[in-house]
This record gives sequence, structure tokens and C-alpha cells, in this order.
Amino acid sequence: MPAAREARNALLALNPGDYPLSLDGGKSSVSAKAIADWAKAAAAGVEWLPIDKPVRQFQAKRIRSGVETALASLRVSQESGGTC
Repeated sequence: MPAAREARNALLALNPGDYPLSLDGGKSSVSAKAIADWAKAAAAGVEWLPIDKPVRQFQAKRIRSGVETALASLRVSQESGGTC
């Protein structure tokens, strides 16, 4: 998956440490709380249609399940390589 490799390489260029998704240059991984806070801030002031899970209940694990669903819809196997 060349696009995934490109995205990973771009993140590694920004955060050359052990953790490509990081707020401190790769020294530690970004926390679920940081992602949830970002999601809440991004959604502030946005008028939403009624939904069953408002942003105030955002959970970082939903990102993974959403990505898994999107990849499955594209018929990408979970065994496609783990690390890009």
C-alpha cells in the first residue's frame, strides 16, 4: 500500500523517534485523551445532525475501528502486512 507507506514516512519525518503519532517529536505516543480533546475542540461550534454518539463521548479506539471498516470495504486483508 504505497499511500500508507508515504503517510507513515511523512509522520516519521515529523516525529523521528519511536512514535510517529506523537506530540513531542516521537518520544512518546499521542494519548487517547489528547486525541479526544482535539476532536472536541475541532467540533466546537459545529452544528451536528442528531447522532447516537456525540463528540463528547469520543473514544480514540473508534479511529481504529473506523479505519478497519474502511479498509475492509476496500477488501484490504488484515494480514496485509501490519507495519507499512
